[in-house]
Amino acid sequence: MARVSIIVRPLEARDIPALSALREEAWRSAYRGIIPGLDLERFLSGGASGTLGKRVPCLVFEFDGRCAGYVTFGAARNQATDAEAEIYELYLKPEFQGLGFGQRLVEAVFDALRRRRIKRVMVWSLSENDPALKFYKRMGARPVMTRRERFGGNVLDKTALVWTLSTNL
Repeated sequence: MARVSIIVRPLEARDIPALSALREEAWRSAYRGIIPGLDLERFLSGGASGTLGKRVPCLVFEFDGRCAGYVTFGAARNQATDAEAEIYELYLKPEFQGLGFGQRLVEAVFDALRRRRIKRVMVWSLSENDPALKFYKRMGARPVMTRRERFGGNVLDKTALVWTLSTNL
């Protein structure tokens, strides 16, 4: 019987090209119908790289030797939520969504943050992205605020969700 390896590991420089392509694929899948097509393509072709490859922690979901997802996180960028940390990006290749791998990545982030005694973690999601909002809520996040953000010629609502972590190790 063949074995498949499934691991969550720190980012390596060699992962960045594959994860950049993965990010574009995930954006097209998640935001089609939310962000108008032309604006979405302009945003992606404009080199919007997010936090990938910047000096923030990044965990990679590797399935059978290939990059299938990632999560970046660090200090909270919005003090209004009183969260100490933030998940900046969480992306999986569409064929890996809905199988528990996103939860595995988030739990790995929580484990890392608990070791640093972080108690509150936030994430932003476009308010029309129902699958993402449902995912975060199933994992115990609570919506705490919304704000508006411009994407090309459109203004869209974003929802901040927050988890309160137990720091018992």
